[in-house]
Amino acid sequence: MLMHSILIILVIILTTYFTRIWPFMVFNAKNPPNDFVRYLGRALSCSVIGMLVVYCFKDIQILKPPYGINEIIAFLSVILLHRIFKVFVLSITLPTILYMVLVRSHALEKAFFNP
Repeated sequence: MLMHSILIILVIILTTYFTRIWPFMVFNAKNPPNDFVRYLGRALSCSVIGMLVVYCFKDIQILKPPYGINEIIAFLSVILLHRIFKVFVLSITLPTILYMVLVRSHALEKAFFNP
């Protein structure tokens, strides 16, 4: 059983490593990416933010506390951070962490909606 678990972990490590290193092996100084691949690099960053917005708002229950306020705060933080810094990774990561903290800690429910 232990050997089986070690093999599974090894396969996961190798697969992850290969998927991370593959673009650098394919696209290098001798073989730069074509225009379509560069376009995808620019366009997909915006798509990730759009997907996160849809995911964030899909389960809002506006008739139950906290009435979607967690989601609205996270959404506004995405807009604010992207307007200020224009760094996609920052605009995605920090609001996601903020949203998860708000949801998991129930901070707004405890502060405003707890009788």
